[in-house]
This record gives sequence, structure tokens and C-alpha cells, in this order.
Amino acid sequence: MLALLLPGLSAGFLAAALTPLARRLAFLVGAVDMPGPRKVHEQPVPRLGGLAVISASVVVAGLWRSGVARSLVPYPVDLEDLWAPLGFGLLPILFVSVWDDIRRLRAVPKLLAHLAGASLAVFGGLVLSPQVHVCGVEISLGPAAPIISVLWLAGLTNAFNIVDGLDGLAAGLALISSGSLAAVFVALGQRDLAAGTILLAGAVVGFLPWNVHPARVFLGDTGSASLGFVLGALALRGAGKISAGFAVLVPVVILGMPLAETLVSMARRMVRKAEGTGVRVMGADRGHFHHRLLEKGLDQRHAVLTLYGAGLVVAAVGLISIFLSAKQTGLLLVAVLAAGLIGVWRLGYDEFALLRKGSALSVYEAPVLKNSFFIVFVDLVLVTAAIWISFALKYDDPWLTTHRGVALEMLAVLFPVTVGVLWRMGLYREVWKLSGLEDILRLMVAIWLATFVGLLVDLVIIGGEAPVSQFLLYGLVKTGLSVGTRLSHRVLEHEKERGRRSGSPAAMFGAGAAGALALRELWSNDLITLRPVAFLDDDPAKKGTFLNGVKVVGGLEAVRELASKHPGLTVLVSSRNIGPERLQDAARLCDELGVNLLRMELSFREIPGNADTAPTSVGAEVPSWETSAEGGGKR
Repeated sequence: MLALLLPGLSAGFLAAALTPLARRLAFLVGAVDMPGPRKVHEQPVPRLGGLAVISASVVVAGLWRSGVARSLVPYPVDLEDLWAPLGFGLLPILFVSVWDDIRRLRAVPKLLAHLAGASLAVFGGLVLSPQVHVCGVEISLGPAAPIISVLWLAGLTNAFNIVDGLDGLAAGLALISSGSLAAVFVALGQRDLAAGTILLAGAVVGFLPWNVHPARVFLGDTGSASLGFVLGALALRGAGKISAGFAVLVPVVILGMPLAETLVSMARRMVRKAEGTGVRVMGADRGHFHHRLLEKGLDQRHAVLTLYGAGLVVAAVGLISIFLSAKQTGLLLVAVLAAGLIGVWRLGYDEFALLRKGSALSVYEAPVLKNSFFIVFVDLVLVTAAIWISFALKYDDPWLTTHRGVALEMLAVLFPVTVGVLWRMGLYREVWKLSGLEDILRLMVAIWLATFVGLLVDLVIIGGEAPVSQFLLYGLVKTGLSVGTRLSHRVLEHEKERGRRSGSPAAMFGAGAAGALALRELWSNDLITLRPVAFLDDDPAKKGTFLNGVKVVGGLEAVRELASKHPGLTVLVSSRNIGPERLQDAARLCDELGVNLLRMELSFREIPGNADTAPTSVGAEVPSWETSAEGGGKR
């Protein structure tokens, strides 16, 4: 084991000795990172620290390859097919990275250099095996293997470049990743790759004391991009030799933190680009994981430790997976993905708040949704999905291996019957986004009518084999899918309204039908600058309950606590059943607390000049919002 660690120890000592020299060189050539709007450091910091890491790794690897260090290793080491493609691929990346550290380059030239380096490495033989294993299943990649290899190397090179935003972050994640990869290689008996990975980890350890907060030298693009490329190359070289657990996905999971940062950054920029904000997909911003953690109140050290912890968790999952069965590793992967999605959600990216922002609602304005042919096509898709789900539920046969003929028989019957019934009942002439209760009831009747007609056609005319229970199960599934599709606009609209964050806080006094009307108006009317936070009601039985998702916190006395929690609170009297005395109590309390008091008024007025034809009773008008006539409250 000592012989296995010797390359890493040697690289560590050498990197520690070279780092001060790289720091001085950076000052001499002007490779200094100055403070700025996107930067979290307040003093100029030299950038060429990565030269020490790469130089130490290259020198020790050269001694090892020449036989000076290899004589200490008691087993044959075979990395001859790795050194040449790794070296040639690293050259363009090193060149453009050093240039970028000194003069700063735009994103496109750097990406082109990353792709060039990756292509050289793949052309030199550093390519993913055409046959890979995923959870025990062998998959043939064929001609796609070189393309995937280039994208993997270039992507990981860029990923470590992106994640290098806090003192010690990129270097620490590189250490976690290389250490975990080394452990995987040792566990699988790949000691040559383990020794090479430990060598890189050792060089990072020697540099890291200079890079932790407050950093005296940065990795720079020279270090972060090169580390990403070398780690990607080692992972690529070892992926084809793993056949247990996640197999080829093990390196992906181990290197998950930098990859996740890259994917999230690209996704949120593309969303903002699509919204017409003028953001460049490859442009720099302050939206990375570490920026979000700093905005949430963490200092640099704790933000880095938090991301280290996340990196350790995903790396440990990748390592553990090689000892588990395919089903266990699949469950583990689902858990990691779920945890990652929750983590990204907790960071509060507005770009992904598609429901709250209402971005998904724009789909319903597309002209194609107003075309009857499109709606017919959607129903055919839903019929197919409902048949497939019904067979999967009843027979646990999702691939229809034994019931394919019966399923196709039902499909042939239900396609024309469903379209005919829904067309005859006028359901293809309706606007989805305005679907009401009556429309939904008619849709449900139409679906079940189509189901029973299809059953009769199958039994009487075709003499099919599909049992009655299968049609009934289909009807239940089809009803759920169709109703959900028609109500989707209402659901998305409701989520957008609920996610509204702007406006002054408001508490509705009266948790009844009028309160629900007031709540709906506050959510949907952008002209009203009030944001509902609670309901007030004198009925003690309603305390602690919810009305349309907003909690009833108690009677009028709860205004004191609400006012302390929500500065600028407005009390909105929504119910007409609140008597004059109680309104006076509300006015006095609001005056005492400096809380604004409003009353909702729903009125109907005649149109001037139309007295002869207008009804004598008043008619509907948009709700108006006026200060209470009973007095009290700020006006």
C-alpha cells in the first residue's frame, strides 16, 4: 500500500514547493484576479496556482514512467495507453487557460480549446468502450462512443472551471473526486489507475493549504480546467473496466457536484434567454451554487464546507454502488436525484419557478391548442396511455409481453368510438383554459359513454377477448387523464397566483364565501397591491383551518401578532355579515396598531343613457376596494 501512495506523496511535496514560485510568476506576468462585482474576494489574488499542481503531477508521472519511481512498485503498472492521449489533449487546454489567466478570454475560444483537447485525446485512443454496463445491463454505444467521450471530457473540463468560485472549492472537490475514484479503482483491483489518481490527489493536497480561505493563490483556469480534464480522462479510462453497480455511471456520480453545477447553470441561463432577458448562455453571472449560499447568509468557509459535504455524499454513493445489486443502486440513484432536486429548489432559483411565474401558462395561448385537430390528437394519445396504464396495473405487464394482442384490440375499438362520442357532445369546440365544472362533468359523461360503447362494440360486433373489468379500469384511468389535462390550465394558474410574492401583506376578516372571493381577486388581479397572508374569523371553530390554502389564525385579536410578523399589514373586511359594532372594534384596533383597514365592496351600477332598458335592480361590476366607511385605520 505504501508503494501505491508514493506517487501521491511525491506529487504533494513537489506541489507545495512549486506553489510559491507559481504565485510569484503570476504577479510577474499580470495573472492577478482583481476584485469585482462577481468576485467574493476583496484583495488582488494571483491566479496561476494550477501550474504548480499540473507541473508536480507531470514531473512525478514522468519519473514514474521512466522507471525511477516504478522500481518501488511491486507490481506491473500499465498506463502506457493513457499518457500520450492525455498529454496531447492537455496541451491546447493548458495553452488557452494560461492565456485566459493572464489576458482573459471570452467563453467561446475556451470552449473550442476544450473541445479540441478532448478530440485529440479521443483520437489518441482515450475513448469509452463501445460496450458499457449500466446496473448489470450491457449497452452497445457503437459509433456514439467517441462522441460521448468528447462531450464527457469537454464537459468535465468546463465543469471544474465553472465551480471554481470560492477559496478552495474547486481544489477541494477535485480532491474528493480523485480520492473517491482511487477508492473505486482499488476496490476493483485497478491499481495502475488508482496510483495515477492518487498522484493527482497528492498534488492537490500539496496546493490546497495555499488556496483555502483566505486564499493566497487561486487555481485559475490553468488549474481548474486541467484538473477537470485529467479527472475526466482517468474516469473514462476506468469506466469500461467496471461492471458492477452503476458501472459506467459510477464516475458520473462521483463527479456529480461539478457536473450538477454546470447543468443547472446552463439550464437557468437558457430559461432566461428564452424569456428574452438578453442573458448569454455561456456568460458569467452570480447565480452559481456558492453565490446562492453566500446570499443566504453563509460565509465563505461555511459555504465551501457545505458544498464539500454535498460532494462527499454523492461521491460516497458512487463508491457504495459498486457493492450493491442493480435494484439497490437504482433506488439509491433515485434518492440522490431527489435530494439534489430538493437542494436546488431550496437555493431559490427563480428561473425554475415555472409554476409560480406562470411561464407554463403561455403554452395555452398557442394557436395549435385552439385547433380541434390537435385536441383530437391529444385524446388519441390519452386513449393509448390509459390502455397501457390499465394493463400495467392489472397484469403487472408494462411491456405488454403477454397481452399485446388484447391491448391493440381495445385500441382499435376505442380510438374511433372516443373521438366520435366527444365530437358529438361538442367537447372539441371548447376552450381548455376556460373549462368549468359543467364542462368537466360533460367530459366525464362522454368518456364513460365512449367506454361502454367501446365495450359493446368489442363484445357484440368483434367478439373480442378483453374482459369487462379491463374496460372499467380503462375508463377510470382515461377519466383521470382527460380531466387532469383539461384542468391543467386552472392548476397552473392557481400555482402562479399562490406563488405571488409582491405586494403588501393582507389579512381577510371573514373566512367564508366572500373571503374566498376576496382571496381570488387578490391573487388574480395584478392591479391590487395586496398579498394575502392569513384569514381572521370570530368563529372559534374555524381557527387553525385553511381556506383555499390560507390559514385562519383566529379572531380580530390575532391582528396584533400578524402586525408584528408582517410590517405594513392591511386588514381587509370581506364579509358583509360583520356588524357595525364589530367593525368599530376593528377600526379602533387598527388605529392603535397603525394598520390599514379596507372593506371589499361588490356593486352593480346602471350604464348612463341606458335607463329605459336597464333593469331596476342593480347589476354586476368588478369588485372595488375602498377604505372602510366605519372609520378607523390608516387611509
